[in-house]
Amino acid sequence: MGAAGASLSVAVVLAMTIAALFSDGITMAFGDFLGTKSEIDFEKKERAREKWEIENNPEAEKKEMLDIYID
Repeated sequence: MGAAGASLSVAVVLAMTIAALFSDGITMAFGDFLGTKSEIDFEKKERAREKWEIENNPEAEKKEMLDIYID
């Protein structure tokens, strides 16, 4: 609406629209990439922590698993 109110030509309005679509696409792709990467990193760290807990404190891990399955 601002472009129409400023009496810009059709070519300028189309260029602005294409630029907006392009920048929105890049932003969404980058956000999705970071979100997915963060999830993968979190899962890797959680697996490593659980592995360490099983190796270093197996009795507590058994109790934790029983508590989870009982509830």
